[in-house]
This record gives sequence, C-alpha cells and structure tokens, in this order.
Amino acid sequence: MRLWITYMFVAFTGFLYSQESTPLSEAEYRLSVKLDALRAAKTPQDLQARNTELKKELEKTFQLEGVMNYPFSRLTSMGTIKSPDNAVRLFNWNIENKDFTHEYFCYVLYDNPRKKQVEVTELTDNSIMLPARPDETLTAENWYGALYYAIIPKKRRGKMYYTLLGWDGNTASSNIKLMDVLYFAGSRPKLGYNLFKNEEGTHKRLFFEHKEQAVMTMRYDQQRNMIVYDHLSPESPALKGFYSYYVPDMSYDAYEYVNDYWMYRADIISTNEENRGKKMTIYTLNSQKGGAEKREMKTTWISPTDEEAPVSNGKHTAVLPDGQNNAKDSRKKVKITNQQPGTPQPDYKQPKRKKNAPGSILQRGQ
Repeated sequence: MRLWITYMFVAFTGFLYSQESTPLSEAEYRLSVKLDALRAAKTPQDLQARNTELKKELEKTFQLEGVMNYPFSRLTSMGTIKSPDNAVRLFNWNIENKDFTHEYFCYVLYDNPRKKQVEVTELTDNSIMLPARPDETLTAENWYGALYYAIIPKKRRGKMYYTLLGWDGNTASSNIKLMDVLYFAGSRPKLGYNLFKNEEGTHKRLFFEHKEQAVMTMRYDQQRNMIVYDHLSPESPALKGFYSYYVPDMSYDAYEYVNDYWMYRADIISTNEENRGKKMTIYTLNSQKGGAEKREMKTTWISPTDEEAPVSNGKHTAVLPDGQNNAKDSRKKVKITNQQPGTPQPDYKQPKRKKNAPGSILQRGQ
C-alpha cells in the first residue's frame, strides 16, 4: 500500500513538472543561473567571460516562440520591459568593471508586422566615443548606453515612435535621467528623434543630470499624457551650472504630448488623480482652548503659479536645500542645448564620462 502511494506521488509530481516545464521556462532557468554567475564574478576576465555566456544564452532564447510575452520573472537584475502595444521588448542590463565604470548592454526585440516575425538587434554601448550629451540620431552600433525602465509608444504621421525613460550612472559624483526616442527604419532600430520641444528649440533626446546621492523622479502620467519629473536646482546659487550639485527642489516640470510633440510645461502640479476633490481629516492643537481639535482639508493642491494662491507676491519660488531662494526665476532666458530647462550650460569643460552606477538595473521607484 505504501509502495503504491509513493509511486502515485512520484508520478503525479512528474506530471505536474511536465505540465509546467516549457522550452521558455527551461531557458529562463538557464539564463537565471548565468545571470547569477555574472553578478558573482570576481575578476575582470571572469566578468567578461560570464557576460559572453549570458549573451549567447539570450540569443538562443530569442529564437523560441512566445519570447515577446513570457514574463522572465527570474531575471531580477535584468530589465525585460515591453511596450504597451507588444511590438517592442528590451533586454537590458549593466556590468561593473574593476575601475568602477559601467558598461551597458541591450537587445531590442521588434515584432515586425510586415515580415510577421520577431527581429533581434543588439545595441552596442559606444558612449565613450560620443559627446557627453549627444543630440543626434544614433544607430545600434553607436548607442548611448543606459538602463531603460519605461516605454511610451506614440503614433506620429502613421509611424510609431517609442519614447524611452532611462538612467545612466554618468560619473562618480552625478547620475543622469534621460528621455530618448526609439524608432525603426525598416527593421533597424534608431535612437533619437525630434520629439521634444522647449523654449530653446527641438531636441532628439534630453538629459537631466543631478547629484549622485539625490533621487530624481521621472515617470509617465498616462491620464494626463505627461512625463512628469522633479525640477532640479543647485544646492546654492554659487553652484549654478555645476550639475553634480543639483537636487530636486520640490517643484515639478513635465513634457506633455500635444500635436505630435512632447511640449515642455513648467511648474505643473503632481498629484494622484484619485485624490483630487477628496477631503482628509487632520487633528491640530488649539493653543487657546487646549487639547486637539478636528479639521477637514481638501487634498487638492493649490497651484504655486496661481496669483490668488497664498504665497509671496503670488509667485512660486523653489526653496533650495540650504534654505536660500533664488531671487530671479533661473528658467528664463538661459542658453542651453538639451539639458533640462532651468539649468544653464556650465562654463567649464565637461569631464570624460564614467558610468558609476549600482550593480543591477533600476526597475522600481523611478
């Protein structure tokens, strides 16, 4: 009897495994083993060897049916993001070298509607040979390496363009958030397209450099069709133009998609739509009567640009981290190229770009 029960248990377990095991799940397991080995590598030679093995395994996996939709949830230190229209998927990661610089790697999977097949292109990080902030169209062989965490598809004049939100470690003292555009010429991916408009002109991509210890938020607000991000200011007026001392100043800017372009919007209100118009209960101390009293307040924010708002002179001035305020609005009449509005070009030569970043891809809390 016990022998029969044991046999049935083994048979049932084998049946479940055969039902759950697929070519993609087996490939995912092999990839997770190789990715863990890459993260555990100790020497530069071992690091490069493990990375080569991972790339070979990925290229085999890309040949399997269903690769565009499989979750790949085991690959926790690799980005596997997919566009909402299911046409584009990126496999994106980085490695840390012995000198603390970082290399970025990315495969672009494109479900070509004309050929009715998934086409795979490897992007090659060639940022060391590019300007610090290139504003040109780049090819797969000449890529500005980054870790991407969001894809926003937009149709413009019958053609699809995919806006990418990304992160780059840049230097030991500063990080960069960036907006870029991915599109396809035939089946070949290209990066950089004139979709971003601000008071300085039209740009193919945008860079937002800030202090390494600071956390800058940049996200897509689908309900308002905006890319909302922290506005950056120097820690003190004397540091204006030195971006490794720029930090979020508690105000928000955005790019809103209007008439086929991302249009710059300054001082927008960043709130959750579900909280608008609602009230919240708070308790305050009554200094005259003593004890606590209950009050209700609206959760809707008051616009800092509203002349009727209870702020100094009806104007919004961001408070800097050291408690100093800018006497003038630095976002007016400044000459910049494609650095975010509000931060003028520095009057010194930019140092050579080094990508110091955490050892794994950013996936949450962007």
